[in-house]
Amino acid sequence: MSQIHDLAAPYVLGSLDADERLAFEEHLESCPACQGTVAELGDGLAAMALADAIEPPPELRKVVLEGVEPAGPEPVASIPKRRSWLRVLAPVAAVAALVLATVSILSADPVQEIAAAPDAMTIDLVTTQAYPGTPPSVATVVFSPSLEAAFVDFDGLAPLDLDRTYQIWLIGDNDPIPAGIFTPDRNGVAEVPVDGLATPDQTLGITEEPQGGSTAPTGEVLFAAEFSP
Repeated sequence: MSQIHDLAAPYVLGSLDADERLAFEEHLESCPACQGTVAELGDGLAAMALADAIEPPPELRKVVLEGVEPAGPEPVASIPKRRSWLRVLAPVAAVAALVLATVSILSADPVQEIAAAPDAMTIDLVTTQAYPGTPPSVATVVFSPSLEAAFVDFDGLAPLDLDRTYQIWLIGDNDPIPAGIFTPDRNGVAEVPVDGLATPDQTLGITEEPQGGSTAPTGEVLFAAEFSP
């Protein structure tokens, strides 16, 4: 186990296991320094999260308030010192964790982040002769050089058998780098971030591979685009 004082941050974030949490809570009872650190971290996390948070819908507020039981006065003498401290800390840590989780869920959309980049560019994916049937109505890659990130956008992409998948490759001077697998929905729609750093000197290729993907391409390239059109 790491030094007991170093557990303050993971304690506030709720990332300790049961034994570590119990040991730290016992230490916390008699350590003013850790008590101050934990309180400051809890307040800081809540403040940072709330700074970027959006106004929650009324329904969310109602659900949260319904789950909170009114706190009435309790006999101080019946509460041990450690439990008294933890009663004060728990709401701070819980609120910080809830707000951080909510903001993370609302903002964690790499496709929107790439599309909103000032230098984002949309590049047509060339459909090769190896692709069966009618080309998709939409086959593009959106690329942001500043973010070194991209995502592919399809509409009307042909479905595959259950044991097959589409796989993205980043192709440069060396061997192709696997950069994600995906399956379109029943309408052939797919918006998939490229799993890896995309740079202007690369070409993006898409092949059909066995379910789970391959370490190197086994199928022919179905779609391709250079990041510098």
